[in-house]
Amino acid sequence: MKRAGLLIGLIIIFMMGTIWIRVEMLLPKVKTEVPTEGFILPKLELTKAASVGYYELLSDFYWLKAIQYFGDERNYHTDRLKHLFPLVNLITDISPLFEYAYRFGGVTISLLDTNGDLAKTILIKGVQNTPDSWRIPYLLGYIEYYVLNNPKMASVFYDLAGVVAVRMGEPEMIWLRNLAEKILLDLEDTDVMIPVLEKMYREEKDPVLKEKYFTRFRMALQRRDFKFLTKKIEEFKKMYGRYPSKLEELVEKSVISIIPVEPFNGRYDIMDGKIVVVPK
Repeated sequence: MKRAGLLIGLIIIFMMGTIWIRVEMLLPKVKTEVPTEGFILPKLELTKAASVGYYELLSDFYWLKAIQYFGDERNYHTDRLKHLFPLVNLITDISPLFEYAYRFGGVTISLLDTNGDLAKTILIKGVQNTPDSWRIPYLLGYIEYYVLNNPKMASVFYDLAGVVAVRMGEPEMIWLRNLAEKILLDLEDTDVMIPVLEKMYREEKDPVLKEKYFTRFRMALQRRDFKFLTKKIEEFKKMYGRYPSKLEELVEKSVISIIPVEPFNGRYDIMDGKIVVVPK
């Protein structure tokens, strides 16, 4: 029995050594530069060849690189972090069913890519490859609504998320279909995303994604406050023929009952009739 176990162990060590040597021999020949300092990616075809069929092991290796890259404070700059896209894209090419990679990539990249196109590309790929996941079309709805400002497409993806969730045995997520209908009925409602983002924040277990949702939630609150205060400033101007010199005048003249609390620990102020945020 012991000899059989030892033999199996030696075979495994030999196989892993063979794979490692193969990877070390092939990957240096196929590396291609991506536009950021010291960060290189191999081509997909030869990477798969080097893995001799151990695709999941290889995708885990690059997943660890993605986590390390994201966790490096030196990369907290939009021009560098946006290059997470080719890394996440490679991971999901190697392992198309890696659902969390789509979710992590979609959320993280959406915070860095102001156009939202890269995040959308990753998530569309996720919808195509993991049709039983409602969370990916859920995130696509969020990207379409909140980043790309395309509420009609957002409603499509929210509806799809609701359909998939119910099909996969989560009937409580039917509210996503109701949300899709609400968006179509009221495309001008800036408060639509606030309860959605709050729910995403409360339900997410991963601390990194949870923090990203919380940031977006606060941004939605700030956006709502800007719209509200701008409307009240215009009402004040119609009443008194001038802009208020300070926001407190809106309270003093009973235009509003209270100045909203700025969600990023700053404070709202007014400058030339426009709302601004003053850091504390």
